[in-house]
Amino acid sequence: MVSCCFHNCGGFCNDESDKCKQNAATKIALFLFFVIALSTGYFFMSNNLKVESAGDFFDVGKVYFSWVGSAIKNIAAITSNVIHMNWSSNSTSV
Repeated sequence: MVSCCFHNCGGFCNDESDKCKQNAATKIALFLFFVIALSTGYFFMSNNLKVESAGDFFDVGKVYFSWVGSAIKNIAAITSNVIHMNWSSNSTSV
């Protein structure tokens, strides 16, 4: 494999780490493909959409990406709230 791999080990290419990186990238790509496919299917089924022309396709795309953007914003808001919660234990005497 001819590639410019400069790792921390003096600039030599380690075939095993390259294969590991490629396998990880493949798994991430497959995971993203399935997430996109499942969310698209759910989106079409829950909204009862039909695409009959190119204009419909672009309209559905706008609504889909708006839906995905809202989901990401909601996840970010929940994550932010969890991070800022007071997680120390409260010990009160009864």
